[in-house]
Amino acid sequence: MGATYAYVGSRTSRERGADGEGITIWDAGGPGDGWRRLGTVAADASEARGDAALPANPSFLLVSDDRRSLYVTHGDTDAVSVLDLAADPAAPRLVQTVHLGRRNPVHLAQLGRRLLVTFMAGPGCVAELPIAGDGTLGEASSIVEFAGDPGPLAIQQRTGSSPHQAVPDPTGRWALVPDRGLDRVHVVPVEPALAPAASALVTRQAEGPRHVAFHPDGRRAYVVTELRSSLTTCDWDADRGVLTPVAVVPSTAPEATYDAYASEVFVTPDGSAVVTSNRSGKNDHVPPVTQTDTLGVFPLDPDGLPGPGRWFSSGGLRPRFFAFAPGGTLTVAHQWDGRIVEFDDAGGSLSGRREVARTGTPTCVAWLDAPRA
Repeated sequence: MGATYAYVGSRTSRERGADGEGITIWDAGGPGDGWRRLGTVAADASEARGDAALPANPSFLLVSDDRRSLYVTHGDTDAVSVLDLAADPAAPRLVQTVHLGRRNPVHLAQLGRRLLVTFMAGPGCVAELPIAGDGTLGEASSIVEFAGDPGPLAIQQRTGSSPHQAVPDPTGRWALVPDRGLDRVHVVPVEPALAPAASALVTRQAEGPRHVAFHPDGRRAYVVTELRSSLTTCDWDADRGVLTPVAVVPSTAPEATYDAYASEVFVTPDGSAVVTSNRSGKNDHVPPVTQTDTLGVFPLDPDGLPGPGRWFSSGGLRPRFFAFAPGGTLTVAHQWDGRIVEFDDAGGSLSGRREVARTGTPTCVAWLDAPRA
């Protein structure tokens, strides 16, 4: 009988006001069940490498395509780690940490035997690393930086380029790189290798593009912007590598007159809706916050255009991350109160909300379906 393992990455550094332990490992059970904690890979609580197994802030996690490795970025550092899952997925073992000389890696994507690492600073860039047969990483074979005039906001955009993701398109020929600092979504060739941006979608000023998701049919892409909390629907031309905006709607409810910062966007697996998450408060600071953090659900018509949104409580404080688990449930990680929340139905009503786990300052969840030990 198989098991679904959930790996939860958390911020740990005191500089971030965090209380995470590192990577916590859970038996995610079945639908409706709470998660059972199996263990922890401890991470340092400062920016300097300490006695813990991992560097600080294991903030984004990716299970490899062959399900034998767990790749980990360490926020506010220059490090990416590799953990072995093959021997015992319930007890991952650190096998490698590479230092790439750039600041704040925030996202990972695998393309065959290559790993794309997105760095927010130092300056902002995407690096391509070869993956060896044992899952370890070689030296960067290509690094693409992004140039342009920074947006007008003095704090969030003052340092220029600040990419948050590199998301491969369904054809595997391109990656979309939303850049909060430059108010752009770069279109980067990735086949046969990572290359400088071929084009870019320029958003409205001070939008701060953060994350992007493709429709399953590959014809549309949806960009959530952090600084204006908006959802931009785009046409995607995979032949030319061109992203064209066609509609912009707020990601927050009309009555949300308070400060809010959108964080995540996904399309439901059946392509029926787009879901966004919205964090209340000023610049994602540590609580207290009196507003309700929300998930917005936008039904899609047959052409992939969003209809009127509906908004629901996310069930916790600061929904920084969400994604669809292997069983189809929508799983939300709340950064500041540590709640991991699941929803059964993400197509319209967000029904069946329940808290399944709690851990310090979670920022990402990755899953592995594997034989039960």
